[in-house]
Amino acid sequence: MSRGSRRPHRQPDYVNPRHVEDHWKIYRHGVYLEKPVRRLPAWLLPLLVLLLLVVLIFWAGPALVTLFQAAEGENPDDTPQIIETLYDASWQTVRVPVADVFTEPDLKADRLTQVIYNEPVHLLEADAGYGFIAIETVDGSRGYIRQAHLSALRDSIEPGRHLRRLVVASASKRVMSHASRGTLLTEVYMGTVLYADYEGDSLYRVTLPDGGFGWMSGEGLIVLDPQEAIAVPQDGGRYFSNSALAFNKVTTLGNGQTVAGASLSGIARIAASVNGVVLPRSHVAQQSAGVPVLFRQEEVTGLTDLSVIRTGDLIFFRDEKAPDQISGPAICIGGTQVLFARRNDTSIRVYDLAQTDDLNSQIIQIRRIFN
Repeated sequence: MSRGSRRPHRQPDYVNPRHVEDHWKIYRHGVYLEKPVRRLPAWLLPLLVLLLLVVLIFWAGPALVTLFQAAEGENPDDTPQIIETLYDASWQTVRVPVADVFTEPDLKADRLTQVIYNEPVHLLEADAGYGFIAIETVDGSRGYIRQAHLSALRDSIEPGRHLRRLVVASASKRVMSHASRGTLLTEVYMGTVLYADYEGDSLYRVTLPDGGFGWMSGEGLIVLDPQEAIAVPQDGGRYFSNSALAFNKVTTLGNGQTVAGASLSGIARIAASVNGVVLPRSHVAQQSAGVPVLFRQEEVTGLTDLSVIRTGDLIFFRDEKAPDQISGPAICIGGTQVLFARRNDTSIRVYDLAQTDDLNSQIIQIRRIFN
């Protein structure tokens, strides 16, 4: 038999293979050897946690606080806090950087003095005519001021309502609307006192006379407790003269108190105030301040022995045009140099008494206010 004619050998019980799906269709009916695990949605657990936090914050928390306060027997929030005040309704505050006080209720009257921002004044007569009211300053000067320059609000001058007392020691200082990138609200001058209810990172939020708030940086400020007075520095004369030098080349103004226009007595008063010494407003009263300094004058030349003068001394002169009157005070700023303005000067200047014989020979009094 040839190889090509050989036929495959078959077993008698052989059956051709068939697909098992034709006989085992049970899997089509959802029957498995192991039941699949059903998992919770991924967002369900965070949602439950969030709902729990909301319940704790807005319901359970306040309920527990109320329960504890009730257990203590008294809610401290219900107890009013009593704050002592220094000023009643008869006091008002200056709401402009500087305001003139006149001898009469008339803009053409003589200027008695000036009051500065947030300075308290005592009301004497509410309507003095022509928009003026009669007032008395804290140091007893009486005169007339424009009613528009004052505010009836007093929170800005109450120490008990605040955290800090701020005294402007630089020539001027800006008050801004915001702590950062604010707009200018006002610019105040040396000697201005403001109170702050917040401090942080050398920034202070101050209460303003109009009822609003402003922000100031700590530079150029003396920062004190609300009732604390300024301490006299150990080298007071030098600090006093440095403060006075801020007025060099400032325009002279009769009884002026700021770098916008100043008088010699005003410079002495303001510069002394930021160094812990209180001086009267008028140059006449300032002749009695501190202690006298003895000096001698040459009989022939009439020149004063300047060796006794110290930095910070007040020097008074015989008036050049009216010998029976006194001018000054000049402020010694070191050596024989003084800060002064002669009768015809339009601005404050520095003079050297050793080189100005006609001024040297007119010295009639020297007062030392810083020992």
